[in-house]
Amino acid sequence: MSRGNQSHITEFLLLGLNSDPKHRGWLFASFLAMYLVNVAGNSVIIAAIRGDTRLHTPMYFFLSNLSLVDICLSCSDTSINELLAFTEGSFVIMSPFILIIVSYVYITRAVLRVPSGGGRYKVFSTCGSHLTVVALFYGTAISVYIRPSSTYSVTKDSVVTVIYTVVIPMLNPFIYSLRNKDMKQALRKLTRRKE
Repeated sequence: MSRGNQSHITEFLLLGLNSDPKHRGWLFASFLAMYLVNVAGNSVIIAAIRGDTRLHTPMYFFLSNLSLVDICLSCSDTSINELLAFTEGSFVIMSPFILIIVSYVYITRAVLRVPSGGGRYKVFSTCGSHLTVVALFYGTAISVYIRPSSTYSVTKDSVVTVIYTVVIPMLNPFIYSLRNKDMKQALRKLTRRKE
């Protein structure tokens, strides 16, 4: 009989954020609230998309996968080899970031040609929330994965990592779903079904 790892994890420690024991309570409550919002919000999105056949389109398929990945990001180990992260991260992170920026330059040029001020406002409102998440996501990813190890700072990395792994996945359900008319209808349908 082969013997595997027999260790059992019985506690979770938040190291590097604050060493003062007086702050442990509110840190725990804050992280618990963010994780619960993350898991609940993304689970509701997945349920709404699966429950409404009008949302069985490629866009919502990818939104559902984003929600699933956010839940997995919240519940898994995020450590990675520094060399692999830097070499592959440079390509994997920077390529889509540059494509997104170029796309938004074209979108902005097209929107500025729209004669209606209300139409421009609606497009910029939608694009603005998306760009906020893109900036948070790529800004934190770049500062964590694409930097020389000589610039390492425990405090800075702790804050950036919390934003990257907790705050952004928590915001995604609000930004990508609750501003969408089809998602709002699917959520209403889902809540009526539960009553």
